[in-house]
Amino acid sequence: MPSLGKQALHGAFWSFAERFGQQGIQFVIGIVLARLLEPKDFGVLGMIMIFFALAESVVDSGFGQALIQKQDASRTDESTIFWFNLLLGLFMAGALFLAAPWISSFYGLPLLKLVTQAYALNLLINSFGIVQNALLIKDLAFKRRMVAVLASMLISGLVGIFLAIQGFGVWALVVQSLVMNATRTVGLWMVHSWRPLFVFSTTSLRRLWKFGSHLLFAGLSNTIFDNIYLVIIGRVYSASDLGFYQRSKQLVMLTSYSLSQVISQVNFPLISRIQNDPIRMRYISEKIFRSTMLLILPIMTGLALIAPSLIQVVFGEKWMPCISYFQALCVVGILYPLNLLNLDILKALGRSDLIFRLEFFKKGLVLLNITIAWRYGIMALLLGQVCCSFLALIPNSFYNRRFIKFGILAQLSSIKGIVTSVAIAGVIAFLFGGLLEGNLTKLLLQSVVYAILCSGILWMLKEPTFVELTKMCWTQVSGGKE
Repeated sequence: MPSLGKQALHGAFWSFAERFGQQGIQFVIGIVLARLLEPKDFGVLGMIMIFFALAESVVDSGFGQALIQKQDASRTDESTIFWFNLLLGLFMAGALFLAAPWISSFYGLPLLKLVTQAYALNLLINSFGIVQNALLIKDLAFKRRMVAVLASMLISGLVGIFLAIQGFGVWALVVQSLVMNATRTVGLWMVHSWRPLFVFSTTSLRRLWKFGSHLLFAGLSNTIFDNIYLVIIGRVYSASDLGFYQRSKQLVMLTSYSLSQVISQVNFPLISRIQNDPIRMRYISEKIFRSTMLLILPIMTGLALIAPSLIQVVFGEKWMPCISYFQALCVVGILYPLNLLNLDILKALGRSDLIFRLEFFKKGLVLLNITIAWRYGIMALLLGQVCCSFLALIPNSFYNRRFIKFGILAQLSSIKGIVTSVAIAGVIAFLFGGLLEGNLTKLLLQSVVYAILCSGILWMLKEPTFVELTKMCWTQVSGGKE
């Protein structure tokens, strides 16, 4: 039986491989679609995202996470969740199909009715694969999961590009989503041998609901407030403005959000196995914390630095208005993994009730931001979002100080070397960029200089995680010889 550390390393490798493959495919396809379609096409789809994100949270109901956290889940437990998710998927798809005229009227855009009704099929399709997905994550079987995910993205991306070339506009994005979810669900069934039993246990449902319900309500509030900016921008401003915001958010999700979720997928089941050992849990959490920020902080800072040349070279002149949006969201992206990993610890301890309570404070901050900032423009909303992300760290880390002695001061202290290195490298690279002419030249040279500076300063400061990782890589390259 492989050790917990080896299982984690193996799982992390394939989880990263999946995410990097997913990012690569999504990034390339996203560039092609961004050049073929107009910002308003992405904005139209962005208008309905909050409704579907809420519906997806209801369909899952926290049961996927509950199956991962519960180490002794039975076939009856798993089958009960499968049938319950399927019923919820059917119900929510029907509800949004019927609500489509109201959504269209709310935004004053007739096209949204048919778009919403077609997109609703995703809810039913996804409900067929929730249990298989949870079991693959629980077993750290990310290699098998990767096959299903990457195949679905590649197939759906090619379909979307073909339809965009044919002039289908927003419908290219709708069909792309349907094809992706359908092929992904079929793939999950192919790579996992689990099949549902024809049983339904209310006892199993109640037992798992005790954990999952708190995550459901926390997830619903998260979904509302994560997507509320889409509603405000889509309702108050234009579809094009929403398209610029949506493109900026998708770029951040491709990097910070995606990488953080990969780490969380390994971290949550890993620390759930040692939930009764707070000392070991603190040790592993701190290592994961530092490793995550060593990855995320330099990347997001670098992207904010090269944003002007990156947007113009990759996406073209018509997307230039989203530069400032993207830079603000990069800061949010830096803070996202800090908040996520803190919540992973509480989930692993089975304290989903505390997660639910914490959401009230954080959502109050978001409401305050919207109330004050919406009338001053989109940038004011985004700067307020940055402030909310900073302040959210306080309650998110509060209970972890009590449970495993790893509060916000200990967390920030553990990454001070990384922060210092990135700050120095960022300032020098920014000044260097001012001397360069031409967007492509600036993009390439500024990126290289920033990367070299980051690595060099981290090494000079002997940042422990960076030094350990560098030595590990060197050992592998040199065939095990120091």
